[in-house]
Order: sequence, then structure tokens, then C-alpha cells
Amino acid sequence: MRSKLNLGRELADIAFILMEIIKHEAKTVAGVCAPTLTQFKMLYAIKDGVGKVGALSDAFGISQPAASKMVDGMVKEGLLKRFPDPKDRRQIQLRLTAKASSSIESLYQRAFDEVDHRLAHLPNTKKKKIFTHLHEIKECIKERKRVLKS
Repeated sequence: MRSKLNLGRELADIAFILMEIIKHEAKTVAGVCAPTLTQFKMLYAIKDGVGKVGALSDAFGISQPAASKMVDGMVKEGLLKRFPDPKDRRQIQLRLTAKASSSIESLYQRAFDEVDHRLAHLPNTKKKKIFTHLHEIKECIKERKRVLKS
């Protein structure tokens, strides 16, 4: 009997493995100024365009008061700044500080280096094929995401 290919499960498994690598790297470099993994995920979401507390609450499946409390903590830690929304003054936009941007980039670079190290044994031709296929998958998923939001 032939088993069904489940690309979604494989991609989810890869995503969880990558998050474990990021979590490990965050613990390795964690200091007084280092964001927690949850903060890191929120900061990355804000960097990716999720710029309001309500949108963070939706994205992370938490209550708006919980998201607001986390944002308050990140503002106090100098990771986020609040700005009035130019289209609606009742709304507040969130933006990363230089400190947060630096933390995200540093942590991701460490994680990327670790993944590259783990894949170093693969021949370059295989790495190029994997890269091409992953890029295709990413574009398919992004396109579907746009359709779902419409």
C-alpha cells in the first residue's frame, strides 16, 4: 500500500525544527537585553507587517489584553515604539527599534549559520535543487495566503 505524500506535515516538521534551532540560539546568546522567544516571534511578525496590537492578538491566537501587555513590556525594554496611525488617530502602529532589528538579525544569522552547518555535507548541486524547490513552495504558499485573505 502506497502512503500519501503529505507536504504540509513535512513543512510543519521543518518549521518546528527550525524554531527549535532558533530557540536554542536564543538561549545561547540570552542576556539581559535579549528578547524571549515569544517576544522574538512577535517582533518578527511586526517586522513582517503586523503593526497593530489587534493584529498581533489575531496572529498569535491570544487575547488583545495579553498582546497589549506583551507590547507594553517590549516598549519598556526598548524593542518597540508606538506611533499614531496617520489614517486613523485612534489606532496605534507598532515599529521595531534599532535594538530590536539588530537582535532579530543577529539571532536569525546565528540560526541560519547553524542550519548551514548541519547541511554542509550535502553537495552543492543538491543544495541548489532544495533551494529551488523551497522557493517554489514558499511562492505557492504565499499566493494561497493572498487568496485566503481576499
